[in-house]
Amino acid sequence: MNRPPGPGSGHDPDADTPWYLRRPTSDDQTGIIRPRPNPPRPAPPRRYPPPTPPEPPAPQNRDDTAARRRRTRPMLIGACIVAVLIAAAVLLGEVSKLVGTGGKVLDVAKIQAGVLQTLSDPAGGYGANTVSDVSCNNGRNPNADKGTTFTCDAIVNGVQRHVIVLVSDDNGTYEIDSPR
Repeated sequence: MNRPPGPGSGHDPDADTPWYLRRPTSDDQTGIIRPRPNPPRPAPPRRYPPPTPPEPPAPQNRDDTAARRRRTRPMLIGACIVAVLIAAAVLLGEVSKLVGTGGKVLDVAKIQAGVLQTLSDPAGGYGANTVSDVSCNNGRNPNADKGTTFTCDAIVNGVQRHVIVLVSDDNGTYEIDSPR
């Protein structure tokens, strides 16, 4: 049979009770009762303030809306005028390019090389011994329209000569006249 332990049996009667219900006891032989430290407590949860709702927009006055329109209207008109001026400048630039050149143009450097070759070629050209300083149309690119003529200057066998060049079709084919 089991009996509960009694006094003097060497068993601590407070052993079965939870620590917070036990009577304080002395840890040493002095008899001074020191309080037991409290176990650490968990930190309380943080509480944040509730979000504040956004403020409703202030009622607009009709006078404010009209004043805003009066301020923005001149800016819009000014922006439209600037856009029209820019478009006109671009268009005028393109038109002046077309009018000034007449459409397609020939490369003056290629024409000068062709005149030099034709004047000095003994088989298919004029067979000049020395040809130098060929300059056509004062260095400007001529129009490629059929019937366009321009002059090339060259030194042929030591003498300054003029050569007339005729554009024979709209594809830029040209004919070289004999030096004069």
